[in-house]
Amino acid sequence: MGAPSKPPMGPEPSSLGRRARRLGLDRATLVVIVGLIATAGAYWYARILDQQREVAAFRHHARLLAAVLQKRLDRSFEMMNTVPALIAVKPELSAGDFSRFVRQAGSEHAALQWAPRVREAERKDFEARARREVARNYEIREAKGAGLLVHADVRAMYVPILYVEPPNPDILGFDLFSEDSRRGYVSQARDSGKAVVSARFELIEEQQPTPALAVYIPVYQPGQPIASETQRRDAFMGIVAGVLRPSALVPSGLSGLDVSTLDVALTDPSAKSDDAGLLYESSLGAEVGVEAAPEGASFPVRIGDRELTASFAPGIGFQRLSPRYRFHVALGGVALTVFLALGLAVLRTRRVVQAASRAAEQLGQYEVLEEIGRGGMGVVYKARHSTLRRATAIKLLTRPSESLRTRFEREARVTSRLRHPNTVQIYDYGRTPEGALYYAMEFVTGISLSELVKSEGAQSPSRVVHLLEQIVGSLAEAHSEGLVHRDIKPANIMVQCKGGVPDFVTVLDFGLVRDLSMQETLTGRNVPIGTPAYMSPEQIRDETVSESADLYAVGGVAYYLLTATPPFQAATAVEVCMGHLNQQPEPPSQRLGRALPAELEALVLQLLEKDIANRPSSALEVLRRLEQLSDVAPWDHEAARRWWSRRDNPEVEVLEGPVSGNRRTITVDFSSRS
Repeated sequence: MGAPSKPPMGPEPSSLGRRARRLGLDRATLVVIVGLIATAGAYWYARILDQQREVAAFRHHARLLAAVLQKRLDRSFEMMNTVPALIAVKPELSAGDFSRFVRQAGSEHAALQWAPRVREAERKDFEARARREVARNYEIREAKGAGLLVHADVRAMYVPILYVEPPNPDILGFDLFSEDSRRGYVSQARDSGKAVVSARFELIEEQQPTPALAVYIPVYQPGQPIASETQRRDAFMGIVAGVLRPSALVPSGLSGLDVSTLDVALTDPSAKSDDAGLLYESSLGAEVGVEAAPEGASFPVRIGDRELTASFAPGIGFQRLSPRYRFHVALGGVALTVFLALGLAVLRTRRVVQAASRAAEQLGQYEVLEEIGRGGMGVVYKARHSTLRRATAIKLLTRPSESLRTRFEREARVTSRLRHPNTVQIYDYGRTPEGALYYAMEFVTGISLSELVKSEGAQSPSRVVHLLEQIVGSLAEAHSEGLVHRDIKPANIMVQCKGGVPDFVTVLDFGLVRDLSMQETLTGRNVPIGTPAYMSPEQIRDETVSESADLYAVGGVAYYLLTATPPFQAATAVEVCMGHLNQQPEPPSQRLGRALPAELEALVLQLLEKDIANRPSSALEVLRRLEQLSDVAPWDHEAARRWWSRRDNPEVEVLEGPVSGNRRTITVDFSSRS
């Protein structure tokens, strides 16, 4: 068994590191998760504070608007109260005097009326004078039926409309005492000595029914006592009645203020229903919006003895009144989280590099020359054997998770089973005394097929067949061992001049292999593996993958070599995958724009069949058919040698240098090899 390997040296992990490992996370990831959770909590709390500030700011703003509206209502009401004073000092006021005086009340009044008290004994003389001064057909009238005014019946007292501004002959003479609802308001105003405001009613004379309020202000004879109700009845001269339109009164009251982005409503809370209580809304449904908005604010306003409610809420396009801090909190939290995570990631990377350097310094049979690549599992170094002086590639695992250790060892074992000359060779693998995993493999010079096509373009059919025979030969051995490569693509196939043999192919990267005997992949389960441009339909669908998937990829590589383009081209990987699933590839000759050997083209298209049953049955069959192609000329090895000579590529890379000195060396513990 050999001596056990030494445990890795280094500082003890911190408590944060231990917690992260127990959760299966690294410290940077844990910091990101905790930081984002904390940021989300801070954002949520800041959002609540923002909302509270906005509600407070808006309600303060609404309170100011309500105060402005109240002042306008008071001013309008005060204007109406000047009319009774005028009539009291000038009882014989003419219609012209009345109109001139009250016009200044403004458009918010639908009408302003003077209705004097007339006793039955005074009726005849009153009507005669009104016919002379107001209207020739004037008479005291009362309502009968649907708005019809007729000659009023005899009663002890009348309160008929004598003057109205703006002029409206249709209501002249109407006795306010003849209708129950109006009689109640008039009597209440007369007996109390105060203005009385009615409930909502609708102005039917408007083009559309318009909500309105009526104001009744009593007028008494000057000099008469009005301390008691009886005295007020005796001194009663008449009623000044004003009709207010909230649809004009509210906008007038808020004129000069920007309320275009507000929902505004004026309601009467004493009304028996919501419809009866709605006096004004800035737009259809504004009252509902005011009630639903969290920032909605309502304040009482008064007209005479009636208390109304003015309500405000933000509407569409309303600009916030208070700043929002939640986005600053979120941005600061995310920035701090990213900063801490990056700091930990940098520290971790430094430790990984230091660990890799320490491990590399201990790879005693190999002199580490330079880093040549990094992958999902570790770092690849270019090295040479201290004794054999042979160029070698060493893959070193730097990440410590147990699943990666298992995968790394399995990759080394699987690849070491393959002996085909066109498959990359594994020399040895094991652990260093510090526990780092590694394996040493053949160092391949030359270029990938991807680089070949990018620099030289589409290849001749003869050369393509020569390259394919070697690729298929490598896969035939792997398939015979029950292994599927699963990522055959131009970038994973190297071509070089090796040992004097030009165009020698080496198939790389068996790290994605599936061992059919164990039905287990080296990269995990239930994950589609491969490169979209060369993936078979069954790989894309994540079905069980067999050797036929490698043959499909070989067809894609052949197509690429012949045309310098993959079988399916699209802007996104998803569209490429959909091509593999649903579309037939364009014949290579059609894509290339010139004829290709028919048998070769037919073989390529058969390899790219969607249905596994329609593809060649095995790599050996493909190899046999390639060898039997009658319409493809043999590959000219002399031309190939000249091509490689032009590239100035050495046949064997000799790594000269002293064996001893300051080179880093290893001591390999082969007893730890499984």
